[in-house]
This record gives sequence, structure tokens and C-alpha cells, in this order.
Amino acid sequence: MVGECYRTAAIKTGSRQGQDRRPSWTRLRTGWIKVNVDASVSTVDRSTGAGGALRDDHGTWLSGYARFVGRCDALLAELWAMHDGLLLAWDLGFCALVGAIICLLHRDWNVEVRHIARVSNDVTDKLAKQGRELGMESMLFVAAPVVVAGLVEIEQRDSLTPTSAQGVTKDPGGSTW
Repeated sequence: MVGECYRTAAIKTGSRQGQDRRPSWTRLRTGWIKVNVDASVSTVDRSTGAGGALRDDHGTWLSGYARFVGRCDALLAELWAMHDGLLLAWDLGFCALVGAIICLLHRDWNVEVRHIARVSNDVTDKLAKQGRELGMESMLFVAAPVVVAGLVEIEQRDSLTPTSAQGVTKDPGGSTW
């Protein structure tokens, strides 16, 4: 990583002649966030600053920062920019939440993660909408709440009914068994 910082600092101080086009922000894989950082060093008094921006996979602004670093060289300023950007991502819960999910997935059990379209996921869609109205509260349901009880019964009944003469049943996620 330090070697990459040195290369970055060398590129930043190099000549920009011959560059026809300025590189732009590039999209990420779905669900990722990008932490872009940079540092600035004054050639007059060696004062340095750092800044960064956090954006989602569509380029939407999530958060950002700017700070005075002090008087140092470009490498140290770039390292502070990386530190502050990653710390901001962690403090906002992006890294911590992903880490917590990974820890859960690595427990002694088998977990399959798949995307299910909303139209095939009515129960959880309604629960999520109800959660929106709770503000800072949470609710744990031992039995299906009224808002989804009818849907749960319908889905349970439909999952037991074969969809063809061969007895093949489709689950809401699209898999067959």
C-alpha cells in the first residue's frame, strides 16, 4: 500500500502534458461504496490538506470531508487522506455493517444469499414498509402480525400445491425442486 502511495505521489507531481481527456469517476459493482480521497500540498509553505468523498454504486453522494493536515510531504498527506476516508466509511457504518454480515455468514451453518424480486417477496416488503413507520424503534414478532398473516397463509398453502403433474414446486425466489 505504501508503494502504491509513492506511485500515486509520483504521478501527481509528474507532467500532465499530452493528456487529452481527464479520467472520470467509475462505477462500482452493485452494493459497493467508493471512498475517493486526495491530498493537496502547497509549494509555498508545504501546508497540506486532505479531502474525500463517499459515493454508492450509482455515484450518489453519501458523505465527504475536507481537513487541514499540517506541514508535511505529499506521501504523508495522501496517507492521512486514506486514513480519514476509511475512518469516515467505518464511522458511518458501511465497513462495520459489511463486516458484521460477513461474520454472521461464517458461523457454523449453511446460508444461501440470493436476490428475490419484490413481487415474489410480499411478506418482507410489507414488513419493511411497516418498519419505515417505526422511527427509531424495532419490533420482533413471535407470530405473524395482522398486516402479513393472510399473505403468510396464502404463500404457505401455495408452496404445498404442485404446479404440474410431475409434482415440481416453484419457490418465490424462482428455484424449482
